[in-house]
Amino acid sequence: MKKLLLATTAIVSAGMLAGAGEVAAQDKPISLVLGGYFRSALAVNSDDDNAGQRGASRRNHRVAQDVEVHFKGETTLANGITVGVVVELEAQEQNGDQVDETWAYMKGKWGELRYGDEDSVHRLAALTAPLPLGDGMFGSNSPFFTFSNNAVRAPGVTTGPVGAGTNTTSLDLSTDSSKILYFTPRMSGFQAGVSYAPDATQDCRTGNGTSNGCGAGTGAGRLKNDGLAQVFAAQVNYNGKVGALDLLAMVGYSRATNEVPGLNSTGTTNVDPDTWLAGLTVGYMGWSVGGSYQKINDGAGNAGENGIQGRRASTFDVGLGYSPGPWGLAVNFSRGEYTVSSTTSGAAATSTVKDTLSMVSLAGAYLLGPGIRLNAGVEYLSYDPGSVGTTASFSTYDSKAFLIGSTIIF
Repeated sequence: MKKLLLATTAIVSAGMLAGAGEVAAQDKPISLVLGGYFRSALAVNSDDDNAGQRGASRRNHRVAQDVEVHFKGETTLANGITVGVVVELEAQEQNGDQVDETWAYMKGKWGELRYGDEDSVHRLAALTAPLPLGDGMFGSNSPFFTFSNNAVRAPGVTTGPVGAGTNTTSLDLSTDSSKILYFTPRMSGFQAGVSYAPDATQDCRTGNGTSNGCGAGTGAGRLKNDGLAQVFAAQVNYNGKVGALDLLAMVGYSRATNEVPGLNSTGTTNVDPDTWLAGLTVGYMGWSVGGSYQKINDGAGNAGENGIQGRRASTFDVGLGYSPGPWGLAVNFSRGEYTVSSTTSGAAATSTVKDTLSMVSLAGAYLLGPGIRLNAGVEYLSYDPGSVGTTASFSTYDSKAFLIGSTIIF
């Protein structure tokens, strides 16, 4: 499949070059424009905070920001091809990485070709339950902000399961690693896309190191047998109307090769993770209803978000939204079931014990001005580690959060 994608890319590139000729006099170079967003939130959290519980000794309120600065630009050539670039910088450094995404694209009647550090095609097309004004600031499915202590152990506790801070139905096996993406033209509302990432390398110019970073040297790529690699993804989506109804739908698939050498601690071969996801939203006169689902099979190694190492997972969300004008409300429910392997070295998850995370959210948004929104929300989270034990390592966790915030898009 990766050979097919690379061959398709070569054909598309050849087609673009065939009619290019010399640079036309009227062609203009790309000029970058500045953009981005500043999201901020204040949360007050009430959770299980007795001694030995996850919320113990932790502050019950917090102010947080998510800020990015974007540089974007494009130009349309005389031959009809549009060429552009996107560079997204984190205004707050995270894990030593100042760059979020950086990629270039070419598009025309034949579709769109992207290349660089970008999400996989199935994540770009992923849907969730309805959001107020389409704003994912707060909610029960991978919102911009989560304030739960579920993703940490209690102070002094070093064993036992660690839950997720939220459920997600758009997990990407390759995250923002360097890749090639192709999207077909949209025809009668339908569009398809495929992407391929050789490995988990990101923010690199050259290098053949043995870690997730670039490493040293000037080789063609990273060494083999170094985690997840050869990540293929595909999706088909629909955006259109059926009678008086607005319809959004998608289905996607992704698979990676686990190149960690040898056998894991269970004596079985390391498994190759894959994931299916689908979503559907129906809208009518400001109302919208819908949901999404994702199935992760035997994740292992460096599997991106929410750490699916050695586990199976099934997550879904459903919701109802109403956005009649400059304001909107949405109520959502999500649930995730996580079957965790007894080893962290890449074994397929075979345990019948499941961690479960359930979330309910009510979120609202108000359009104060162009690109300026006020946000508010209430969330409830319940986590069950599904393990038999008497210590805090296996304790359940419940939390309630009250949230306010703002979104400024520039």
